[in-house]
Amino acid sequence: LTELRKLVNEIVRVYGKPQTIRIELARDLKRARKERERLSKENAAREKLRAKARARILAEAGVQEPRRSDIEKALLWEECEGQCPYTGQTIPFASLFGPSPQFDVEHILPFSRSLDNSFLNKTLCAVAENRDRKRNRTPFEAYSTDPKRYDEILARVRRFKGDAAEKKLARFEMQQIPEDFVSRQLNDTRHVAVKAAEYVALLYGGRSDADGRLRVQVSAGGLTAHVRNELGLNAILDDGGLKTREDHRHHAVDAIVVALLGPRQVQILQTAAERASAQGRKLFAPVEEPWPGFLEEARKAVLGINVSWRQDRKLAGGLHEETNYSAREHTHADKKGLLKPHRHVRKPVDTMSESQVDDIVDPVIRERVRAWIAIRDAKTDASKPLYPVSRTHDGREIPIKTVRIRKAIGVEPVGMDQTPGGPKPGARTRYVKPGANHHTVIVATLDKDGNETRWDDYPVTRLEAHRRHAAGLPIVQKECGENRKVKFTLAQREYIIADDEDGHPRLWRCTTVSDGDNWFRLHTDARTWEQVRAAGDKPLRASGDKLRKRNARKVRVTLLGDVIPCHD
Repeated sequence: LTELRKLVNEIVRVYGKPQTIRIELARDLKRARKERERLSKENAAREKLRAKARARILAEAGVQEPRRSDIEKALLWEECEGQCPYTGQTIPFASLFGPSPQFDVEHILPFSRSLDNSFLNKTLCAVAENRDRKRNRTPFEAYSTDPKRYDEILARVRRFKGDAAEKKLARFEMQQIPEDFVSRQLNDTRHVAVKAAEYVALLYGGRSDADGRLRVQVSAGGLTAHVRNELGLNAILDDGGLKTREDHRHHAVDAIVVALLGPRQVQILQTAAERASAQGRKLFAPVEEPWPGFLEEARKAVLGINVSWRQDRKLAGGLHEETNYSAREHTHADKKGLLKPHRHVRKPVDTMSESQVDDIVDPVIRERVRAWIAIRDAKTDASKPLYPVSRTHDGREIPIKTVRIRKAIGVEPVGMDQTPGGPKPGARTRYVKPGANHHTVIVATLDKDGNETRWDDYPVTRLEAHRRHAAGLPIVQKECGENRKVKFTLAQREYIIADDEDGHPRLWRCTTVSDGDNWFRLHTDARTWEQVRAAGDKPLRASGDKLRKRNARKVRVTLLGDVIPCHD
């Protein structure tokens, strides 16, 4: 949606602002949001079904790591309620798996003639029936000569469960594959895709030219997946032959595939699908490269890409957390007897865990809350008090809903009185924890000969940056004292070149800046933090001086991926 808005703004800039464009844009964006919400709900529901199928395969078939094809079989088994639609045979669930399954996944409309490998075009069939009777034909072509059996097949399909049941019945009843069926597989017909193509077409005089030739084409994901797999493009990013979304450059691989797709490529795939069975392949026979050396050229182009992120140093955003802390700083002895500074803050009792009880300031309240939490967390059916209570001198019981706890935390005053002579605490002053850091400054210390002996990093919070801006001061302070100099500054999404653990210079993107604890990811890494931790990988985590030891230097990556020195 963001990219669509940018595109429309450019169109409006070139062609003016007619009222019809604004009205249609608002309507289409609203429909796009609704479709996105619908797709999100469908994906969530589909993932629940897949998780349920995965658990059943493990429990009933003993397959420890079900593959995607195994899960698909289980979902098809649920859909047909464990009965082969062609023969009426009962399908034992466990018989779907293993080296020699008795039932297999079958394309309702032959794949070689439809190029449709979607769930909508699949069902289960006894292996012998598929080999000897159904073969490379539609259900109508294979069984309509025996009306009684064909009606029995349709009756079983009418009992299918799930959202795809009605559409599958239509395919079982289809007397012939429409002439434009294959060409429809080439195009993505979802509302968002169609509207995006229409808006792009405004820049090129329409989706088709005067001769009827298509200028703007939206390729369907299923077909791009086939081409990417058959031409070996998945192997470019070392992903084991499957598409990976853990490397940002997979978008470039998709772009290559989309550029190749057209009527000619569809004909090549159809021919390869027709030859697949004779060559012992499931979907396609080997597909020739578009030109000699294509794969190596594509590999070189993709691996040479530097991923560019937009840098953003705006001051907009949260300046501090919402919680207010005590004005006075207190000290408290830790378990080792060392005095630690801390602030007080109020916390609702019903959100506290047992591990937080020791931080309660009042010792009497602390023990009452500890006893209440023990009762609250006990696995008994006895009635439990809603809150702990405090008893007054006259015997009244007052519920304890919030308590003061200690927090070892650094705070900043906000809302100070702006009076002549400088700001000072007043009635409106609050003490808060600063929010995210705006940037960090890498400063080098020099010896008497001017050599750099160490680097230090000094993060600047967004709150401090905002204060500097409001006071008319430079947001980045370059003056750092005698025998010291600023090397560079770093903010989120900015880049450095630094050595990896093997001493090879790599391009890194900054993800977090903190005091002595800055984090970087390789520019190609598209994984979430959970995926990184699960893989056991360690992104670059570096203080200022560790950056010096890694020979770090700041660079800028242009929109076209060019890496140029950054002198700031």
